[in-house]
Amino acid sequence: LSAPQKAALRSRILERVDERVPQRARHLRAFASWLGDRPPFDYVLDGPNIAYANQNFEGGAFSFKQLDTVVRTLRERGMRTLLLLPSR
Repeated sequence: LSAPQKAALRSRILERVDERVPQRARHLRAFASWLGDRPPFDYVLDGPNIAYANQNFEGGAFSFKQLDTVVRTLRERGMRTLLLLPSR
């Protein structure tokens, strides 16, 4: 996407959040502002998908060790990573 297309898409997403879940719009705008103040990330990691990977056995659970391994590996390779986790 071109820069104007990205800006239009970002704006529309924020508008839709305002329309559908206004109580969360403030948080999303703050996050968008925070992202805009930083250089781009090389990787955006979906924490739960990484933490639960290969955990479909009895006793399997959310694995912080798996998350740590992935993040450390990417950082050791000089990659900027953003790890997304649920707030709960």
